[in-house]
Amino acid sequence: LAATLRERATQHGAFIVNMASTGCGKTLANARIMNALVDPALGMRCAFALGLRTLTLQTGRAFRDLLQLSNTALAIRVGGAASRELFEHYAQLAEDSGSASTQALLSEDGGVEFEGNHDHPLLQRLSHEPAIHALLAAPLLVCTIDHLIPATESQRGGRQIAPMLRLMSSDLVLDEPDDFDIDDLPALARLVHWAGLLGSRVLLSSATLPPALVQGLFAAYLDGRRGFQRNWGEHPGQAPEVCCMWVDEFDQATQDCRDEETFAMRQLEFAQ
Repeated sequence: LAATLRERATQHGAFIVNMASTGCGKTLANARIMNALVDPALGMRCAFALGLRTLTLQTGRAFRDLLQLSNTALAIRVGGAASRELFEHYAQLAEDSGSASTQALLSEDGGVEFEGNHDHPLLQRLSHEPAIHALLAAPLLVCTIDHLIPATESQRGGRQIAPMLRLMSSDLVLDEPDDFDIDDLPALARLVHWAGLLGSRVLLSSATLPPALVQGLFAAYLDGRRGFQRNWGEHPGQAPEVCCMWVDEFDQATQDCRDEETFAMRQLEFAQ
């Protein structure tokens, strides 16, 4: 079903909801769905974002083992921003010394597993930071979500540059987005909005997705996709008809949605 949507999803974007039960193999299915959506001649570029470090490592290593991926095809980024007190301390130091723009583009406390070496001119400009290289160069990126969130909210030091470039060239899978606290939802919605704005396709994956969460994230994606269509679409004045797809272990369904009401109705129908 994903392969049949390939051409339309390239033009109008795709919003996919994987609602299969726990233990059914959603993680591997997500990779296969996203791979089916892309042109085989171009190859798959996808970022898998998770909330927990342990799950991120498990997912990355499962991809490596089950899909037989080499270290040049897969990057695993774990870790997160330092505690709020440390962050504020170093931000103040940078402010006092006038060196905010010279801070590292990513926080220093995150681990990285990636051995690829690419000669793209853009990557050569950023080659002094191996973590940036991994974030951008790897076709498959498995990371904690805090590595992508700065794309929408960094105001100093250029920390939005790397995740923004990643979203411009890569699809996005959000694994277990319902694990986040309600206070995190504005940041999550901003990330999904930017994914639409920058032309990515988005997949949500969880056995326990509340309807309001899915509908809210679709609204954010649709609004972002409208901006993409106005600037990059073949027919800029035409409203995007986002290719939506719902899957679980029992059934699969698809619907082109140009408004939130159509999506909400189809989502409820599939869930029931």
